[in-house]
Amino acid sequence: MRPYVIAEIASAHEGDVSLAKRMAESAAATGADAVKLQIFRRDALIATVHPKFASFGEIELQPDEWRDVITVIARADVDLIVEVYDEASLDLAEATGSVDAYKFPTSDIANLEFLRRVARTGKPIYIGMGGATLDEVRRAVEVARSARGGQVTLVHGFQAYPTRIADADLGRIAVLKREFDLPVCYADHTDAEAHEYARALPALALAFGATSIEKHFTDDRGRKGRDHYSALQPDEFRDFVAYLAQVSEGLGVGSDTLSDAERLYRQQMKRNAVAAEALPAGTVLNARHIAYKRTNAEGLSPAEGGTLIGKRLSVEKRRDDPLTGADLT
Repeated sequence: MRPYVIAEIASAHEGDVSLAKRMAESAAATGADAVKLQIFRRDALIATVHPKFASFGEIELQPDEWRDVITVIARADVDLIVEVYDEASLDLAEATGSVDAYKFPTSDIANLEFLRRVARTGKPIYIGMGGATLDEVRRAVEVARSARGGQVTLVHGFQAYPTRIADADLGRIAVLKREFDLPVCYADHTDAEAHEYARALPALALAFGATSIEKHFTDDRGRKGRDHYSALQPDEFRDFVAYLAQVSEGLGVGSDTLSDAERLYRQQMKRNAVAAEALPAGTVLNARHIAYKRTNAEGLSPAEGGTLIGKRLSVEKRRDDPLTGADLT
């Protein structure tokens, strides 16, 4: 099944609402299934003593500006996921009527009352779990479920500007699926300049069982703005979506039956019983009368050919003619 791909704008808009709207429109046109925004109020999120207090003030958009950005996404054929960091931001997002799902930030994994409020919207919720212990995740999942909210998806991955390949720990996806029996999203923060790995790790995440992939999006990585480290540009993101779709086709569904292509391969490549020489009608078959060759048709395999021994041919056979039960008396 094709993975659900999320284009994460995060702080790449630099606090410029015009740029945010252009990026939202551009992200929606890449073929991504969803565009994700992060809405926060700086004063409710960061203490004045934090070294990034001033920086977060530079990227904070005002409520009216967020409504304009959300309107752009609502016009596009794409889902909107909002990561909310406080109740006022949740109220703003809900009031638009355009949010399809919420991301609950890993920084709030222990803020269970806020999690309960988000879950009670009834919308699907993605729970970020970078840097969270399994016990913290377990409590968060219990709260989200008890609030009778929408589908819960766990989000594995964290941003380390960029995250080292050695820290991706894709094997944890399988652990999470086994432990919680929930879908898992892989949020990839690999260095976008390491093109091979920036594609390979999300593809491997699908092989480990992830059903959705989140990837940062930027209009221009070359200007090295905020969140550019792991972000793909529009043309790259478009190719990335197509790449993951092809990868998911290759992963398949683990079917225990043969596909049409495999049946054709079987027909063309498997050996079946044929006449080793010209045989007149009435011949009682023995081992030297039978050879096994590719015939491009269904027939008797070497494991089944022994059933022919001692049987009498009812029709004449030329060399290499298939031998089947229908030819015997």
